[in-house]
Amino acid sequence: MNVTELLIIFSYNIIDFEFFRKLSPPKYTKTLRNHLIRTYMKDLTAHLKTKYLPILLVPFAIAITGCGSDSDPTPTPMLDTVAPVITITGEKNITIFQNTTYADQGATATDAVDGSVAVVTTGTVNEAVVGEYVLTYSSEDMAGNDSTSTRTVTVTPVTISGTAAGGAAIVGTVVVKGSLGVVKSSVIEADGSYEVDVTGLTAPYRLRAEGTVGGKSYKLHSYTEEASVGGTVNITPFTDLIIANTAHQLAESFFDSNIDTTLSADELDAQEDALQVKLQNVFDALGLDTAINLLNSSFSADHSGVDAALDLINIETGDDNIATITNLLDNTSITDDITDSDDNDVVIEVDTGGVVIAVTDTIAITNIFAAFTSEFSDGLPTRDDIEGYFSDEFINEDGSRNEFLTDILTDPDMIGISFISLAVNNLDSDAGTAMVSFSVSFNGKVDHESEQWFVTKDETLGWQLLGDQKIVELNDLNYHCNDYDGADEFAGACGINTSFEDNDLDNNGTGGEPILSASVAIISGEDGSVKDMFYIGTASTSSQGHIYNEAEQQYTWDWREFGTEAGQIDPSIFSVGDTIEYNLYQANLDLTDPANPAIVGQPLVTYSNPVNYEPQTVGKYPEATQATIDNMSDFTFGEDITIAWTLAEGTNISEVLVQIDDPQGNWVLGVWDEINDSSATSQTIDAAMFDEELLGNDSFDPTNGYTVIVRIYAEDSVTGQDHSTDYRVMVPASTSGGDGTTPTTLTCNYESGWNDLADFELGAPITPNSFADFNEVVAACGGTNLVTKANIAGTTLLDNGESTMFNDDNLATEASPSTGQFIDGAEVIDFTWYIDTVNNSTYIIVESNSDLDSDLPAGFWLRETRAITNVVGTLGETGTTYKMIMYSEQSNYSDDDRAVGDDGEIWNSLYTVE
Repeated sequence: MNVTELLIIFSYNIIDFEFFRKLSPPKYTKTLRNHLIRTYMKDLTAHLKTKYLPILLVPFAIAITGCGSDSDPTPTPMLDTVAPVITITGEKNITIFQNTTYADQGATATDAVDGSVAVVTTGTVNEAVVGEYVLTYSSEDMAGNDSTSTRTVTVTPVTISGTAAGGAAIVGTVVVKGSLGVVKSSVIEADGSYEVDVTGLTAPYRLRAEGTVGGKSYKLHSYTEEASVGGTVNITPFTDLIIANTAHQLAESFFDSNIDTTLSADELDAQEDALQVKLQNVFDALGLDTAINLLNSSFSADHSGVDAALDLINIETGDDNIATITNLLDNTSITDDITDSDDNDVVIEVDTGGVVIAVTDTIAITNIFAAFTSEFSDGLPTRDDIEGYFSDEFINEDGSRNEFLTDILTDPDMIGISFISLAVNNLDSDAGTAMVSFSVSFNGKVDHESEQWFVTKDETLGWQLLGDQKIVELNDLNYHCNDYDGADEFAGACGINTSFEDNDLDNNGTGGEPILSASVAIISGEDGSVKDMFYIGTASTSSQGHIYNEAEQQYTWDWREFGTEAGQIDPSIFSVGDTIEYNLYQANLDLTDPANPAIVGQPLVTYSNPVNYEPQTVGKYPEATQATIDNMSDFTFGEDITIAWTLAEGTNISEVLVQIDDPQGNWVLGVWDEINDSSATSQTIDAAMFDEELLGNDSFDPTNGYTVIVRIYAEDSVTGQDHSTDYRVMVPASTSGGDGTTPTTLTCNYESGWNDLADFELGAPITPNSFADFNEVVAACGGTNLVTKANIAGTTLLDNGESTMFNDDNLATEASPSTGQFIDGAEVIDFTWYIDTVNNSTYIIVESNSDLDSDLPAGFWLRETRAITNVVGTLGETGTTYKMIMYSEQSNYSDDDRAVGDDGEIWNSLYTVE
């Protein structure tokens, strides 16, 4: 405080207080009044300094002398510099559901001088729009001191959340169904938590969690009367049984019903209490709080607390409305009639000590898996870091511990790996054994195919990993839809893939001999009957076990198409809960009767997997971008190739395959690249990967031409079923004809060249070739495929919009040829055809003339000798592609004798069976 201010204060009697009184409302506004006061005080200060300073020194001295005197009758006034204090009524941070009414409670303000002062609120809340809204509360006292405070109101979607688990987190989806039948869904997180936005749905809500836990299929249900912020609605086998008992029907039927059904809140509570009574011994052994609510109490899917109880108890409800509640430790059980609300007298018995041991072992086993994944959290560990997790007896997919360690310690995709939905089954604490089922997540992308590993307890080292203990590398049966050629108008086909390969002959118990065959049975989950069976065998030219097609009487790689004909498999036979059973044999298939394969001997080992979902029979095919197709056309070895795609709704990218075939259609190399980023839209394949695959392959010469095949794999985002699309580009040989001279060496892709304008537009080859040249080209392609009338008759081949139709009439021999037609738009040419064999090569001979088709010029004839040198697919089946080499002769440039002279055209094309 300066001297001038002191003079003003202590000259209090000089100030004209009448002036201030006149400024009181209502004559002046508050703002104007404050302005006048500040002006008056400024003028007064200047006036006092010049005119009254001598006079003021006297009272100033007196004031100092009398300071603190009890006789001073008037207190010294102070300036008001403190702002009001604002108190918000209610919480400063509030969350409300979208489309609910928000009524603000406001705020109050208190000033040290003025007392209670007014508060002004600014800002609004739009309850219809999700977001954060700030309300500002402002207050100002008589001296002009002001203050503000804020409240944040968050408008959130109407959600239902909780945990979906069956002893471990469910890998799958939660669906919420409103009372009017409208549904919404959300994917369950890796820890079992879920949250579903139910905006637009009408309460009450029925809930379903569908998916797998450790490879076992689950369809569980729950119920809530309303959604509440921060509330919990669990979905477990316990809630499923509570809903069934309350609704007096299977919970699944209650959910599926289209009737607006409201469950009694009192009955719901009563049935929750009743189940707790039945399970009280289990809860007591686990030390669970008696106040727990199975429907609404929060819990974690971590094998403790409620989740531990889910590990120990299995509940199965049959179509007879009887639920069987089983103690998995000793397989004792009780039953519950869901149509009877009062059958609550029997409780399940448990051995408390056994429960404690089981929970301790379960957590110890899950900790081993957690510790293992932590080693890969931020990089690849060393062998010493992780070797102790694995038993000496470890086998996985026919590989030893050393092979497995080498693979994972050099694979960068392992960084960030985690195991989810990990379930411990068949635990025998006394024997120190258990089976663990789990799903693998690579950087957040879950592999839908569940793994089953075994564990063993070492007295010194504790629990250790044993792997899957399979003595073959088994490609488990999976559903697959593939569009063989994404560039044509034909739809793809759906079916199954499965195969096996015995890589290590020292672990299969045969004394060094390979496992050569297997039977694959689909076994009913209801009555144990065999719904269907097919066979896998090993061809003489392969080390892999492939599916044998009894209709075609040949091996068809790992493919069996959906259908009801012989050699196919009916997709309708697969039901959730069925079992796929593999019996593996040392002996190969007995094909004495090719239409009825058989296996001699007893199986060496049996493996089984559950059917977790039913197949989709309509493809959800990914599509390559035009830039990708252009990249394929320009592909050369030594350069990278970029593959880009668009996906069908409800699918995620899975992997891409770039395959190179030689001119004969033989596999040269294949580069697979798994894509763990589900948001990726392209992938670049490093040229070095092709070089690595080609090392030591001296039989492949790119200058002879080759085919580039790109297959893009997508998977259903819920089930994981594969959907893929193939694209093909033929890269021609670097040396070809067409310049009027025949090259020294004729390659598989050699063509004579064609001049449309020759011979009055009848056309003629640029470089006429002999039939011997034709045979040389065919030989360069690996020779002809064996074909019969049955493969060709009744089929139509497509080539760039043109059709060649082979009718199924006559014998298709030279003496009794069958008929057919060339169709190019409105132009149709009739011909005859037959199968011819020359020097162990099979040809299709197509002939026409002006006598067969009057539209041809008088006396004109043509003859084509066609050799099928490559088949992709199955002969005669829709979608199969043939590479054909043709030797064409016409009356305007050829004589009748095919074996004489250089008077034919050699050309090739790809045909697709319509």
